[in-house]
Amino acid sequence: MKALLAAAFVILPSMGYAATCEQSFKKSVNPLMGSQYAASVTIDGLTRQSAISQMRGVAQKNSLSVLVDEPENGSMLLEDPENFQHKAIPIVVSATESGRATTVEMVIKTGSGAFAKNDAMRAAICAMLADIKPGRGAATTAAAPAKPIKMQAFVLSQQVSRDEKENAAAIPLRYRGRVYTLTGIVDYVIKDGDAYRVAFDVQPKTDLLGPLPGIQAVPVGISCLMAPGQTAYALSLRKTNNATLTGVFHDYDEFKHHLWLKDCRPG
Repeated sequence: MKALLAAAFVILPSMGYAATCEQSFKKSVNPLMGSQYAASVTIDGLTRQSAISQMRGVAQKNSLSVLVDEPENGSMLLEDPENFQHKAIPIVVSATESGRATTVEMVIKTGSGAFAKNDAMRAAICAMLADIKPGRGAATTAAAPAKPIKMQAFVLSQQVSRDEKENAAAIPLRYRGRVYTLTGIVDYVIKDGDAYRVAFDVQPKTDLLGPLPGIQAVPVGISCLMAPGQTAYALSLRKTNNATLTGVFHDYDEFKHHLWLKDCRPG
């Protein structure tokens, strides 16, 4: 299951999961806030720390991002990243101990207007919870290095701008560890601390067309802090040059309305 929503928004074949999970499934609908889907399993001989630790592997298997990870409190926030089918979807996981057993609940929250089949959502949630096994848990396997996400700087700016409108506080967690290869027009190059910073021109080109539907008129700025040894390259760039830079998320400032990548290199 490469992406949760790809599975949940289509008809899935019948699958056999533990009755306890399927019977626990519930849905609630708020016309303004959207829908909420939840299910849980209770597993004997499982600790909450092990449950959350195992969920990291489940998240990686299902291409979900881990935004918050608090095993000592039995809490985790996952996210099905935004794609052409849907906006980013938060998934809350909680693990509660009672004696020798632990109840693991998963809650998926979709935005207003989103539609999913109950059977498909039940299947998607219970499939992930079925991967949780009894035991105290083993050491977590180190994640593979992130592959660069290739996109236009303007597209990333628009994506972050939409995120900012919904919940700016989640942006540093959502983009943490992500590596991007961005292509775009250079807006300016300046000295920023010990590094040179290359900023992309992300302003919508609406002079002739006027406002475009869905395009944020005041977008979040996107800059790359160049890696050591890249000073000569940075200083060779001029405004309106086309550049392709690869770097990892560094910081986001809601008040400066800006996102930075660091350790950037050409290509």
